[in-house]
Amino acid sequence: ALLGPNGAGKSTALRALAGLVPMAGGHVRVDGEDLRPLPPDRRRIGMVFQDYLLFPHLSALENVAFGPRCR
Repeated sequence: ALLGPNGAGKSTALRALAGLVPMAGGHVRVDGEDLRPLPPDRRRIGMVFQDYLLFPHLSALENVAFGPRCR
């Protein structure tokens, strides 16, 4: 879990972990493996945005299930 006040960078940290934003420095490691050189589709990390209705024609459940179904 990431906890912190508004503007602390929680969403940015999650986007960096998922590979959705470029990093100017630092490290992203999961179980000791450096994820920085991996593209987002090879990181095996999913992210559900706060605006969960990415596809308004789908239900909330269908939106959440969309990513795993694509795999």
